[in-house]
Amino acid sequence: MPVLSLGLTLGEGDANVTIGTIGGDPIIDGVYKLEDDSGFYLTAANDYLAFETAETALWTPTRISTLSWYDISDNSTITEAGGVVTNIADKSGNGISLTANSASTNNHTLLSASQNGLDVVDLDGDDRYNATSAITVPSGNASFFIVCKVDTIDNSLDSILATTGTNSFQYQSSSTTDFLARLTGPNATTSTTNTDYKGAYHIFNASFDFDGGNYESIVDGAVEGSVSYTSQLSTTLNLRVFTNRGQSAYPAGQLAEIVICTDVSTTTRQKIEGYLAHKWGIDGNLDSSHPYALGAPTI
Repeated sequence: MPVLSLGLTLGEGDANVTIGTIGGDPIIDGVYKLEDDSGFYLTAANDYLAFETAETALWTPTRISTLSWYDISDNSTITEAGGVVTNIADKSGNGISLTANSASTNNHTLLSASQNGLDVVDLDGDDRYNATSAITVPSGNASFFIVCKVDTIDNSLDSILATTGTNSFQYQSSSTTDFLARLTGPNATTSTTNTDYKGAYHIFNASFDFDGGNYESIVDGAVEGSVSYTSQLSTTLNLRVFTNRGQSAYPAGQLAEIVICTDVSTTTRQKIEGYLAHKWGIDGNLDSSHPYALGAPTI
């Protein structure tokens, strides 16, 4: 096994110091972790080695295939005019942007450094975002994650996520005052505890596991409700954000990030939850048994 030696400045003088050995095959994409658990990583690319600390080697959704991904904190993906966020570009590379729409006037207001020092967008109760094109779900397996805070509910159909199509879904309040995070899908509406999730940021996950035969409402890593999944989601789905399928009901609140993928495995779900929880400062919402309760996932 090769030994890595780098010339480093230590204290008063220079020394050629052996830091550690490079362990076996790449973890992913040419990234090697040192076996001495020093917290350093090496990235092999072309004819050079790049040196990274564990802090810069955090796991992100770039490590999986995403159908679409929207991140309000990434200013490079935001189009803003007069304080209104009119467009959110898709970080997945699939080019499915979100455009601002409203039942009256667009008030999709950018709130700078609002949550854990990161930007979010405020939607005032009649605002929504519509995807510019459809996402494709050929297998019926899809997982929809959204980090948001619901402030006000006034309709039992108020939804934070919805899709249109023959077999579609909406992630709704099921109450005229509380947000109960019930998932209405192709077969039925998930049961749930009567927990009201208004007033704080949470990670909401609408998970559709056609191969496993169920779809679930999962909040902060905990399953809130599950039903049998036998009628597959439509292959093409048009995404709606902060409104229901019929675009007639709107919660008020703040939107932070959305990640959509076809990988419905527990391992990937927990990595996404860990990434989102620590990024947005809501890791305290995760149960102590969650594998990333105490730290964000790394590569």
